[in-house]
Amino acid sequence: ILAAVLGPAAAMFAMMLCVEVPDAECDRTAGKRNLVVIFGTARARRWIAAVSCFAIAAAIALTVRVHGGIAGLALSPAVVATIRLLRLANGDPRPTSTAFWGVTLYATTVTGLAIVYATLAVVR
Repeated sequence: ILAAVLGPAAAMFAMMLCVEVPDAECDRTAGKRNLVVIFGTARARRWIAAVSCFAIAAAIALTVRVHGGIAGLALSPAVVATIRLLRLANGDPRPTSTAFWGVTLYATTVTGLAIVYATLAVVR
């Protein structure tokens, strides 16, 4: 079970940080204490990059471990989202794009793994 949830859990954590980035200044002003406010936006962006890489690596490793074969291509959109988040880690003048790509990472990781699992169920 741990291997099955590592990728999606990491993608969820990255998404959680990503959606907090656009509101960081308002949250700070209002006294809200979320992780982006506590870490600061620059450090949160580094966490997003690291956790995104971990999420996709865990998903790909699981796919290889269960012999997912060609079904692993279903994780391609998650790879694209990870690459985009890595580029945004250096700062983005439009923080809402970080939120968009964070949600995209989560959705494509979970969907890609669902396709892998469904393919395994049909093949076996």
